[in-house]
Amino acid sequence: MSNLCIRIDERLESARIGIAQIEAIHRWQAHPAFENWFADQLEIAKDRVSDSTWNARRESVREMLRTAHFKPTGRSKPAQEYLLRCLLEPPFPRVNIPVDCLNLFSVTHGIPISLLRRDRFLDSVNIRLGRESEQYVFNRAGQALDLHGLLCVCGGLSADQPLGSPVKDSMEGKVDDPSQDMIAFLYGPSKYFQQAELDDMAQELSDRIRSWGD
Repeated sequence: MSNLCIRIDERLESARIGIAQIEAIHRWQAHPAFENWFADQLEIAKDRVSDSTWNARRESVREMLRTAHFKPTGRSKPAQEYLLRCLLEPPFPRVNIPVDCLNLFSVTHGIPISLLRRDRFLDSVNIRLGRESEQYVFNRAGQALDLHGLLCVCGGLSADQPLGSPVKDSMEGKVDDPSQDMIAFLYGPSKYFQQAELDDMAQELSDRIRSWGD
């Protein structure tokens, strides 16, 4: 896959973004070996979320997203908080190997992650704050997320179309076919993560998806 030019709004100094491009995989649906591994990892995740480190990260992520126009509460909580509730009050959501790996990684490490289609980006990614009245549809029911003040990953012809965020990803950007190349965006608060650490985590997630999907 080609290199991407990454542009990040200077107002997002409280955030660091780890990015990994992931080539299309061959195995899409869970298989017995994956199911056994996944069940074991869920138990490990339950131990991780009970410690003070996870809770500190949760507060740091909320602080990272909090702006004059965006409040990370209610239905606009960061994605890993929804996954935490599902972890502690099963069932945990299952979709396919890439999304399952991402959700598990997200809740274990306490950070939100987007997984978006590579073909929704040309040669650049623009990470910026959502504008007034900006929104996108995030599920098949047609529900929309208000993006005003929210960190958004943008692509499209002008690299200005919001496709993903730390809360929910758009239907337009979601990966829905094993033939699609992908990009993972890991959102970490700068007060908590060094860039090199997030880059390593992005690579670890990429390796995990490829290992189970090939």
